[in-house]
Amino acid sequence: MERRQYLATIGGTASVVSIAGCSSIGDDESDGPDYEPGDDTEAMITTDYFTEGWTREEVEDDNVGEDDGPEAETGTTREFSNEDETEAAAAGIGITDEPDTAEAIIDDWATANIVQGESVELGDGGERGEVEGFGGVGFFHSNAAILSFAGRQSGFELQPMNGRAYNIAETLLNNLQEL
Repeated sequence: MERRQYLATIGGTASVVSIAGCSSIGDDESDGPDYEPGDDTEAMITTDYFTEGWTREEVEDDNVGEDDGPEAETGTTREFSNEDETEAAAAGIGITDEPDTAEAIIDDWATANIVQGESVELGDGGERGEVEGFGGVGFFHSNAAILSFAGRQSGFELQPMNGRAYNIAETLLNNLQEL
């Protein structure tokens, strides 16, 4: 796979962070939102999270959600790749007005994008599996919708890095909870 194709694939997968959704499931047990607009930026990982040689790629749109479904009030999306561009990761955090909205965003995103998914015990729940050749994790915690992706190029194929995607998601949650 050529360098441009690989970067286009991670870019396309990261654009999935512009999460779509339409419905809400269940009742929220919390007393209301825990996070405020701007917490998404403050809790986001940087290149310091990775080993030396990783760079941050530019993301055109930090909006989380789409016009036909629930949207986050604010959102931050970041893409990263290693020095030789054989590994890539993406992360996104969206802060919504209500916990039900964050849950709806993740539920709808998982339904539309996760292949071979299974539930994940992060935050208030979500799903993990494969997303366009990348390992993907999507979950919500209170009024935050959180996504992470990781994959590597092996020959002409992409291989999901499920462990790395999970670790990134867990770090994002920890960063939010420390605010």
